[in-house]
Amino acid sequence: MRIFTVIIALLLLLSCTGNKEKNIFQDKALREIYTLQDHRDSKGLFPYFKNKNPLYRKYAALSFASVQDKEAVDELILLLSDVDPGVRRAAVFALGQTADIKAEPGLLKSFKTEKSDNIKMAILESLGKCGGEESLEFLSDPLLSRSNDLIMRGQALGIYRAILKKKHSKKGLGTIVKVLLKSDSGDVRFYASNALSRIRDVDLSNYFEDLRDLIGREKEDRVKMNLIIALGKCKGGEAVKILRTFLSDGIDQRIVVSTIRALGKFEYSVVKSDILPLLTNKSYQISVAASEVMMRIGSGEDYKAYFKISRRTENWRAGANLMKLSLKLTPDKQEISSMIKSFYKKSADPYEKGSLLIALSEYPMNYPFVEEETFKQVGNVVSTSGISSISEMISKKGYDPEKEISTGKGSHVLRKVFADIFKRGILSGDSSLIMISSSALRDPDHKFKEVVSDLTFLEKSLEQAQQSGTENEKKEIEKTLNFFRGKQEEKGDDPIQEKPLDWEKITNIPADQKVKIETDEGVLVIRLYVNDAPGSVSNFLDLIREGYLGESAFHRVVPNFVIQDGCPRGDGWGGPETTIRSEFSRSYYEEGSVGMASSGKDTEGSQWFITHSSTPHLDGRYTIFGKVIEGMEIVNRIKVGTRILKYVIL
Repeated sequence: MRIFTVIIALLLLLSCTGNKEKNIFQDKALREIYTLQDHRDSKGLFPYFKNKNPLYRKYAALSFASVQDKEAVDELILLLSDVDPGVRRAAVFALGQTADIKAEPGLLKSFKTEKSDNIKMAILESLGKCGGEESLEFLSDPLLSRSNDLIMRGQALGIYRAILKKKHSKKGLGTIVKVLLKSDSGDVRFYASNALSRIRDVDLSNYFEDLRDLIGREKEDRVKMNLIIALGKCKGGEAVKILRTFLSDGIDQRIVVSTIRALGKFEYSVVKSDILPLLTNKSYQISVAASEVMMRIGSGEDYKAYFKISRRTENWRAGANLMKLSLKLTPDKQEISSMIKSFYKKSADPYEKGSLLIALSEYPMNYPFVEEETFKQVGNVVSTSGISSISEMISKKGYDPEKEISTGKGSHVLRKVFADIFKRGILSGDSSLIMISSSALRDPDHKFKEVVSDLTFLEKSLEQAQQSGTENEKKEIEKTLNFFRGKQEEKGDDPIQEKPLDWEKITNIPADQKVKIETDEGVLVIRLYVNDAPGSVSNFLDLIREGYLGESAFHRVVPNFVIQDGCPRGDGWGGPETTIRSEFSRSYYEEGSVGMASSGKDTEGSQWFITHSSTPHLDGRYTIFGKVIEGMEIVNRIKVGTRILKYVIL
């Protein structure tokens, strides 16, 4: 009996080991395909479309989801008739990613002949990404919803993707509310509700009763959050009454944050009694969200109350927002400015100090104080915030560029004074100061050409950047120099130092590789997706091993959206000299997804983020390279300035 038990145990162990996910890049052909994808080599990929192995045809098609070459549309359409369903689905996804209207006829035709409901669902989503009016009419048909949950999910996704492109129809909105949001499938309701939460400049009052009833019976928080945002697009006091019911103690903070944002769509006098108490809430996300809404809708009659409340907030970020609002609305700018400066001097937190400098931007005559603090020690959070504050001052009420100012160098107009500050920023040699100052100087609306004639400082800075600066610094200074010389900017591909794929490293990364991240708030563990994003995963692990991602702080936290880190400077302006390519897979952004931050396609470096909730508007636009598998409660507690103490590759 014992021997039999041991044999069974061994068989079970072998079975589990055999089913374990493997690193797909042990396959040489897949490495070649992925290298071609990384090089954006369409011509090199096309021959794989005719390969006998369906796996290679599939991955070659998937490559174009990242390459996004419109010249590949015709070739991809041919794959919609492939005998292998995996190949067909990959081609459908890639066609949607091209966002090319030329893909519409082929996708519509394929929908009629396709037997797989999974692929039909993908076709509907892709039609929302790349289709025009014909696709919108097709997606809006309520009869389409009579098929099954997969087709309904595809329909909801298609309408949602179209709305992200600012395309919608009255018929489509009716189908969402009357049909899709009543589905038994949580996924269908989630994507349908996302369509309503993301649509802009549309009054949903005609659907108020439906939304009220739908919210009343909705069980899933992810759907309810979207419906709450949608309710904020309905006019009238009845909508406010319903929203107030979601501000009670004990309700998930994500629901409360959504409610605060929905209430922010109404008149200040109607909702101020609801939002003001939340400014001092113990939850970081709730208080910050409330302060951000108040910054948009706050009234001058309560400017004193805002400053008073700012001293009672549980966190400095909400407090700094309220001080900024108070300074914006007060008739006595100097008094409030003096108090903000006083709190600034008492603070030891660089992120709080930076936020207070930003708050001072509401009164442009605070520039001497902000300038002094900016250049005390460049290269940190405070200096970046300081130059950002001065840049913001130019657009604020009270900035008179022709006002005469007496300085230690004589009397000058304010425009000249600000130009000299930005010159100083460029000459500092600091990356963020160079970038922000360069952008401000060449903004034609600021008319700095009137007061800047000697371009020696730009020529000197460009020479320094060519010797020891980054490519981005060099590019920004060149743009500014060309602007003042009246030289038209030459268009073309920017010279980018791309980090090559290291297959020796990538093939040795386990498919379930995990990384532990220790923070001030606690420990979280993420699983990396090497099979979906080998370049991003390998780069992330390299940065950890090299110590580049050592001790740092989360510099960006958006309530109920993301936390972001990976900047060695701590101010969001840092990154390595090399970039990596975007890697778009069919994965969806869910709660706890780990993605690469970027300033556009193929510009990823070291900064990464984790989502608080499902965020489908990021799908196919930002690389997903992992997911939190332990410590999501820690993610929800992280604030701006929360420190990462250690990365551990498990």
